[in-house]
Amino acid sequence: MKKVLLIAMAITLCAGAAMADHLGIYTDQVATACTFSGPYPAAPATVDLYVVHRFSAGAKGSDFKVVDASGLIPASQTLLGTPQYLALGAWNTGWVIGYAFCYNGDIPVAKLSFYAFAPPADCASISIAADPNAAQGEPLAIDCSDAENIATGGVFHFNPNGTCTDCGEPNATQESTWGKVKALYR
Repeated sequence: MKKVLLIAMAITLCAGAAMADHLGIYTDQVATACTFSGPYPAAPATVDLYVVHRFSAGAKGSDFKVVDASGLIPASQTLLGTPQYLALGAWNTGWVIGYAFCYNGDIPVAKLSFYAFAPPADCASISIAADPNAAQGEPLAIDCSDAENIATGGVFHFNPNGTCTDCGEPNATQESTWGKVKALYR
């Protein structure tokens, strides 16, 4: 009995170290950087950013919207994946994306292209937010058993100046609840 109690306590104490699904925006498909400081190409230029579903313990979809506060002009959106992913809605009003299979780890989801006629202002951002059509009020990851789990949403910053360096990614010491940890293994 003592052994079971000790194991349960250890799992509860380690709950803060669990990584949850994260939907972020990055400079490439492998989530290298969530900020950009230039140099910027001569205007007009095309800026390509990538939505990446990170830290997945098994996902076959996501539900989110992209909030653009960058001052850039949207050019195109391309779903990634082989075979092609399926999407309902639009990237800036609510996007439900079904992946081709159940994936683990980091999953490149979409490429967002923008036109830049001038460099964005300091701390201009593009972020992931909740799909307004979803009841949970948070970005969602759809796991391999079709359950919707709350995901964290990331922020991409242009020209960070020290006041806007956080990209919203969870870290290994971030607090969590036991329910969120259990949801990772449903």
